[in-house]
Amino acid sequence: MRRLIGKSILILAMIVVSLNIGKSDAQEMLNMDYFDPQYKGKLITVESYHLTKETFWKKFESRQYNYALQDLSFVLRYFPNHPKALQLMELLGKITQQPHLAIGYYEKAVRLYPQYALTHAQYGNCLVDIGQTEEGIGRLRRAIQINPKLAVTYYWLWDAYTKIGNLEMARQIAEKAKELGLNVQDRPK
Repeated sequence: MRRLIGKSILILAMIVVSLNIGKSDAQEMLNMDYFDPQYKGKLITVESYHLTKETFWKKFESRQYNYALQDLSFVLRYFPNHPKALQLMELLGKITQQPHLAIGYYEKAVRLYPQYALTHAQYGNCLVDIGQTEEGIGRLRRAIQINPKLAVTYYWLWDAYTKIGNLEMARQIAEKAKELGLNVQDRPK
């Protein structure tokens, strides 16, 4: 009887160890960095199943928003800082009258990958769009600190200052943008 219990415990321990290995492998697949070249193959696979004309766009265009949301959630589970998926999540939030839908996804992206100016800039623009202008301006300014040459950030920041009526700051931002070759007044909104 003791021998049987001992073997059972050993088998149970082996199962637990194998489940833990599988779990860690699965966890490694989550939260991959969109900008890291080592994940390029996995990124292509995820996009080919969830961001194509036949998948996400077909659902989106036929107004099957819950299914489109599932595709975006899947992409952002594996690549939290995926720029296109983040912007599409924001768009989906606007269309479904859930303007805060993308916030949690942006929060996760900047928490996991705070080094990317584009993610901060996109998040800042999203915040400005939903009326959290001061916080959005802070995110846009953070993006400029990280990468002062990311031109789209200046456009979004100029737009934010214009929206709140701070035309002097908008003018200053427009001048900085012009130094980068971007004329913010010519850009469509």
